[in-house]
Amino acid sequence: MILIAAALALVSWIVLSASPWHRWPSELELPSPPDAESDGDGLAVIVPARNEAATLPSSLPSLVDQVPGRVWVADDGSSDGTADLAAAVVGEERVLRCPPRPSGWSGKVHALGHAVERICELDPEVEWFLFTDADIRHRPGSIAALRLTADGGEGFQLVSIMARLNATTFWEKVLVPPFVYFFHLLYPFRAVVSTSTRVAAAAGGCVLVERRALESAGGLAAISGALIDDVSLAKIVKRSGGRVWLGFDDGIVSIREYTFAGLWQMVARNAFVQLRFSWLLLLFVVLTMGAVFVAPPGLAAMGVVAAVSTDDQFLQGLRWPVEEPFGGSVAAWLLGCGLGAWLLQALSLSPFVRHHKVGALFGWTLPLASLLYLAMTVSSAVNHLRGRTSSWRGRTYDK
Repeated sequence: MILIAAALALVSWIVLSASPWHRWPSELELPSPPDAESDGDGLAVIVPARNEAATLPSSLPSLVDQVPGRVWVADDGSSDGTADLAAAVVGEERVLRCPPRPSGWSGKVHALGHAVERICELDPEVEWFLFTDADIRHRPGSIAALRLTADGGEGFQLVSIMARLNATTFWEKVLVPPFVYFFHLLYPFRAVVSTSTRVAAAAGGCVLVERRALESAGGLAAISGALIDDVSLAKIVKRSGGRVWLGFDDGIVSIREYTFAGLWQMVARNAFVQLRFSWLLLLFVVLTMGAVFVAPPGLAAMGVVAAVSTDDQFLQGLRWPVEEPFGGSVAAWLLGCGLGAWLLQALSLSPFVRHHKVGALFGWTLPLASLLYLAMTVSSAVNHLRGRTSSWRGRTYDK
């Protein structure tokens, strides 16, 4: 049974590595247009912000420098002076102070919805909305590149960028590349772009959406209570006939720093939501991640220990020969399957490691990251079982 489990882990990684959907989508990197200037014609940039006084001084100028007079800040009940700080950068008239959040709405979606409504009243000619988080700093020319991608030959109604997340501390280096890797595993970017699949996703840090497509999809009211708002937005746009583009860009970066506890909270707050509160799906995830992502180094270690063990009866038993035509011993096969699966893991993760500019050594830490993410997911389910509400940035949401 142990040998079968090891073989299944290796086969799973061979299949994943061979899948064109799950390889690094190098063609889905945001281009740099020859003319990096953008006049912002027909565009409104909306930055939802709740207690973001620490990040706005670094992020807002990167937007204002590209499209002056087109940047709006939706202040979502901040208590740290966010609104005043934003007014000093974009102007008092472009800071929209959101009313209290209605029941059934998540905070970010309500802030965006209020901003969209007010901007359409003030500027009926607006055609595109760029939703970008308060911690996202844009490179020069990024907005022009987003518009070029949307208006290109194929025509996309929603263009989103998975911002390069901060990865400077040890735990960020261990957990951030796998976080993006797992997102890509769940929502392969090539499948998102393809019109032949129903897969749809976006990264909430940077989403350019056409006003007409948004309205055709039912507007932000259609996802009013969504905690995973970015994926929900992409789904309703694609479902209503719009085309979605999701990719990477090295110069659109998150400046938010995370501690280990912060990363745990970020994942645990929505992990069980992602599983649609299904205990059956949770069991499947635990078994699958445990066998495919966490086990390979342990299997390899078991093979080594079994090969040299002289005391433990069970480990000595793993030296039993494997029947023809395979040959060898159980221990040798455990070592080979474990190392092979672990190597394919590292190769699969390596583009995400390079993208986040962390050392190649962290390509081998996917089993550790998987174990921690598995613990976060179980923690999310336990919190739900105990009746605890989801909380983020000082706001709680009922289950």
